Amino acid sequence: MSVSDPIAHHGFRLFPNGRPGATHALEAVAFRWYFAGQAVSASGTFVQQTALGWAILALTGSASQLGIVLASGGIPVLLFGVFGGTVADRFDNRRLLLATQTLYGLLATALWLIAAFGHLNTAIIVGISVASGFVQVVDSPTRQAFVAQLVPAEDLGSAASLNGVLMNGSRVIGPALAGALIVSVGTTACFAVNAATYVVGFATLLPIRPAYPARRSETPGGVRQAVGYVSRHQQLYVPLGMMALVGLVVFNFNLVLPLLAKFTYHGNGGTY
Repeated sequence: MSVSDPIAHHGFRLFPNGRPGATHALEAVAFRWYFAGQAVSASGTFVQQTALGWAILALTGSASQLGIVLASGGIPVLLFGVFGGTVADRFDNRRLLLATQTLYGLLATALWLIAAFGHLNTAIIVGISVASGFVQVVDSPTRQAFVAQLVPAEDLGSAASLNGVLMNGSRVIGPALAGALIVSVGTTACFAVNAATYVVGFATLLPIRPAYPARRSETPGGVRQAVGYVSRHQQLYVPLGMMALVGLVVFNFNLVLPLLAKFTYHGNGGTY
C-alpha cells in the first residue's frame, strides 16, 4: 500500500468466524500499522535509555550526578503533564503524534551526533532530556487517546492489552539490544539506533486515517474538570495513587542497574 493511500478500518479478518480474542484489535488495519511502528520506536527508546545510564556513569562516575541527570527528564512531566491531556483533547491527535515523533527524532539525532563527535557532557544530556520531557507532556496522552480512534469501542480492551504488551515487550527487546551494542561498539551506536527508529514510527503514522476520530473539546478549564472528575470517582483516584507509589519506589532501575554493574559487581558495559 502506498503512503498516499489512507488506511482505514478495513482489511483481512484475523478471526474469520467472528470470534473476539486478545488480539482482536489487530483486525483494524490502521491499528496494525500503528502497533508495528510503535513496537520499533518504543524499542529504540529503551535502547537509548539503557545506554544513557551507562554513558552518564562513564562521564561522571557519580551516583548522585547520575540520579540528577536521569531525573531531569521527568521534571517537565511532573510540572506540566496534567496539561498534556488538554492539548490532546483540542487538536488532531495524528498530527500531534507526527509532530512529537519528529521532535523526538531530532533530539535523538542531536544526541547521537554530539556523542559521535566526542562532545557529549552532562549539561548537553540534561538539556536534551528536559526537551524530551516537554515533548512527552503532549505525546503520552495523545498516544493513549489515538489508540481509541483506530478500533471500534468493543475492541478497546484488546487494543489496550496489546498496547501494554507492546510497551513491556519493548522493555525486553530494547535493553537486550542495547547490551549487545554497548559491549560490541559502545553507547553512541545506541543513540543512532534510537534516531533511526523514529523514522519508522513517523512513516507508519503517515498513511493512517483514524476510523473513529474523537470529538474535539472547546471547553476551557479542562484540567480543573478532569481533576474534579477523578476526585469524585474512587475507581480512578485509587489506581492513580497506586501508580504514583509504584513509580516512586520501583521506576528507579535506570539509576540502580548501572551502579550495580559498575560498583557492586565491578563490571563493564557487558555486565550492565
